[in-house]
Amino acid sequence: AKGIISIQKEGEVFEGVSTNKSEYGTLHTPSYKVKGLSNAEYTITADEDIITGDGTTHFKKGDIIETLKTDENGKANSANLYLSLIHISEPTRLLSISYAVFCLKKKKKKKKK
Repeated sequence: AKGIISIQKEGEVFEGVSTNKSEYGTLHTPSYKVKGLSNAEYTITADEDIITGDGTTHFKKGDIIETLKTDENGKANSANLYLSLIHISEPTRLLSISYAVFCLKKKKKKKKK
């Protein structure tokens, strides 16, 4: 089984400055708008060996599965990935951040002897 990871990065973006007169002079107040942030990079890493039912190893623990970059709307989608335990990190962020993502896996059937 496979699935797609969808990411949306949003943040406050400078929109302009409003000016108001006050008893202290002219006040300049910045205004911000929440919108999608482009060019945010995410790394999807295998947090375990990814082995399909036929015994094929597709990725070993620690392998980079895919790197994503958000578009002009702040969105990014992965390829169709095998369901497994993975780790998502955002290495280009000013303050390093990681996200642990647990994907559902099919329960293995026990073979009768």
